[in-house]
Order: sequence, then C-alpha cells, then structure tokens
Amino acid sequence: MILTCGEALIDVFVEPGKGLRREAVFAMGGSPCNVAVALARQGVTAGFFGGLSSDPFGAMLRSIFDAEGVSYSLSPPLAFKTTLSIVSRNADGHPSYDFRGTQGADIMFDVSHVPAALPPMVKAVALSSYPLVADPVRHTMLAMAELAARDHLVSIDVNYRAALVGDPAQWAARFAPYEMLATIMKASEEDIALAYRGTLSPQAAAAHWLARGAALVLITRGEQGATAYTAQNVVEVAAPRVAVVDTVGAGDCFHAGFLAALARQNALTRSAIQSLSVQALRDCLLWAVTAASLNVARQGTDPPSGAAIEAALSRSATRLSP
Repeated sequence: MILTCGEALIDVFVEPGKGLRREAVFAMGGSPCNVAVALARQGVTAGFFGGLSSDPFGAMLRSIFDAEGVSYSLSPPLAFKTTLSIVSRNADGHPSYDFRGTQGADIMFDVSHVPAALPPMVKAVALSSYPLVADPVRHTMLAMAELAARDHLVSIDVNYRAALVGDPAQWAARFAPYEMLATIMKASEEDIALAYRGTLSPQAAAAHWLARGAALVLITRGEQGATAYTAQNVVEVAAPRVAVVDTVGAGDCFHAGFLAALARQNALTRSAIQSLSVQALRDCLLWAVTAASLNVARQGTDPPSGAAIEAALSRSATRLSP
C-alpha cells in the first residue's frame, strides 16, 4: 500500500449559465485524495490519512473512496465540517482556488490520530499540500512524516496553496523539516516560484533538496514535460501533445503515476531509487507525464487507469524499455 496524507475536501466548479441559475459540480478534492484514487486506478493498493468529516460531504468522500477501492481506516469521521474549495479556471484551463472554511476537518485533524506504527501493508507514504504547513494540522503531518521516514519511502509534493499557508515568510521554515525526511521531493516550477518567492530556480531547488537528503527530485514543467534529478543524473522527458481542457489534478496524476511506475519496478525504497538506471528513471517519468496528459485532456480530476496509460504509450512514438 501507498498511504497518501493531507487534505480531503470538496471542489466546487461553478459552470456558466443564463438567467438567475448557475449549475455547480461538486467533486472530490485535495491533492492526496486525487493521488490515492489515481494509484488505485493504476492497480496500486492505496490508503488515505487525513481529516474526513462526519457531515454529508464527508460521507460523499468516503463513498468515493469505497467505490475506488481506497482504504481510509486511519481516518475516523470528525465533527468538523468539510472544507469547500471554489475552483475557477482561466482561458488556458489553469485553476485558482478560493477556500471556504477555516476550521474544517482537513485543518483540525490532530496529532492524536497518528498511529504508533504504520500497518505492515504500507510500503511508502506520500504527503502533500497545505496540511504540511498550516496550523494545527501541520503537527499531525510532520509526526506522520517522521514516523514513516524511519523505514519507509517518503514522497513529498510541495503543491503550494497561497490561500492556506498563512504568512508566506513562514512557509520555508515550516516546510524545512520535511526536506530532511523526504526520499522524493516533487514540485512544479510554479510551486517553486511561489513558495520560495522567486529566490530559487528549479535547478537550485533541486540541488537544495538533494543536499538536504532527498534521493530524487521531480520538477514538473507543464506542457514542457518533467525533469528528474539525482546525485548522479538529470533526466528530462517531454510531455505528450494533447488538447488541454483544464489542468486541475495534473500534478497529482503525475505524482501518482511516478509512484505507480516505481511500484511496477519494485523500487519503493531509497536504495532501489538510488540504484535506478537512467533508462528506468526515464520510463518512470514517461509513465507519469502520460498519466498527467490523459487527465488534462478532460474536465476536472479524472485519473486514467493503468491500461489507459499503457494504451497511450503504445500509440506514441516513445516506448518504455523492455
């Protein structure tokens, strides 16, 4: 199992309309939720750790997890409400988020829920987004990261959300402990520019995270593809050319795709990642960018299956190694 950790919320997409009525679409939201569903659809056993409300939206989230085969046994129902995220998109499909709720279950998930030990089936832990730095849930996520880092692969996605990180000047200090715990660090170029307020280039951020102890750094570059950095190598792949509908969930599908590709290679350990060949690393990147490209070709987050990713790769001029 890959256990994803962070927020569970509802994305609200308000659609164009006429007159006094506008239709709204309610969908599962939250980076770790998207990653968990994407992993499950690729045949990887997935679990979720985070605040799930006992309200009707929390019931909706649990029903989606049930339908997708994602375990949430470590996330008991909480009395706090589910946070709503109002999602708007520009002409290029790029999303912005307006969060409604300051004491939702996602934020108020306290450290008492961190288990004394991870279940034996957990092989890796993925953490992401604002719960890493927002009070009070950041203490819960850091405790989980510290527990996992003892003997598990830890993958961390910056997934910067300005509206919920508090004082931007505090972000780097609050995020710094995770840098010492991560096996994999993942971020978009935009994440890096926003989180470090323009003081670090993507290459400098990769060097910083490798120096802090990461075995692998993944930088996504939108339609330009993605780059992987290790102590020995830099590997780049281009993104497949697709008609972009919107980019909601693209980074999550990339993150899940890369972890699923590692699982396919039985490489969910620090030592295995350090032993990956350039070709194996390239194959993982290709799988991940293909997963993301299939998601952005349709509206909202709708992660592709492993079979869909394989079919897309087989149609392209690029092939995975045998």
